[in-house]
Formats: sequence, structure tokens, C-alpha cells
Amino acid sequence: MKKTITFILSFLILFSATLNHIYASEILPYDTSPYQTCTDIIYQDEDIIITCTLTIQNVNSGMQPYSTKKIRSISKEAAITNTKGKTLATYTLTGTFTYDGNSSTCTSAVCSTSVQNAKWYFTSQKASKSGKKALGSFTLKNASTNKAKSGQLTITCSKTGVIS
Repeated sequence: MKKTITFILSFLILFSATLNHIYASEILPYDTSPYQTCTDIIYQDEDIIITCTLTIQNVNSGMQPYSTKKIRSISKEAAITNTKGKTLATYTLTGTFTYDGNSSTCTSAVCSTSVQNAKWYFTSQKASKSGKKALGSFTLKNASTNKAKSGQLTITCSKTGVIS
């Protein structure tokens, strides 16, 4: 009798562990974690350096469990620094995209700015969407020297979810 109970308990533990593993692998797709690409220099002169960092996050869409549509939220940040490495300001463009293998669409595009040096300020900041692209632009100006620098950022999502 003791061996039978031990066998049944062992079987139930093994069976329940297998069910949990299968269930977890079904609801957690392989690409759920956000990641960040390398930072690239997009502009440099004797006073400022503008670097661009792209962050991609896969979003739980809340759609039907077996839907082929996927959602990605992508942020592209332009960090404006002086030649000594001190951040002067940042401009961030965030686009949300849906894609399904047949097409992709930018569903929203927003921008935000942050200024860390009182001598600099944004004279303009814009974000818009067009088809499968999120478009952003900004102009940053130095109040002391009247030097201005404009920049444009674009995020594109292909029909298979490849970001460029």
C-alpha cells in the first residue's frame, strides 16, 4: 500500500511539473524581453555631439491568444552632449507599431524632451506618423551663443517586425 501511494504521488508531481512547463512555454514567447541596440554618433562638431540610442520593447497586445498581430513600442533617443561628455539635452521619439507578416502600421508617435543645461532650450519639437514610420524632429538652441542645431529621427517597422 505504501509503495502504491508513493508511486501515485510521484506520478502526480511529475505530471503537474510537466503541465506547468508546457503552459509557461505557450504563454511566454521567446522575444518578450526588451533590448537596447548600440549607441551611434549621428552628429559631431567642435561644440556638441549627438548620439542616438534605439530601445525596442515587445508589448503584450491583449489580442486573441493565437492572433498573428504583434505590437512593438520603440524609442529612439537623441542625447546631445558637449565634447566633455556632459549631457545638455535629450529628445526622445517613441513609436508604437503593429505588424503581422503581411503589413505594418505605426499606430502612434510621441516625443519628449529634457534639458539638463540652462543655457540650452528646445525651440521646436515634433512627432508624427506616416504609414509604417514614426517621424520626429527638433531644434535645440544655445541662449548664450544663439547657436542652433536641428535633428531628425525616423523609426521604421517592417511587415515582419524588423526595426530600422
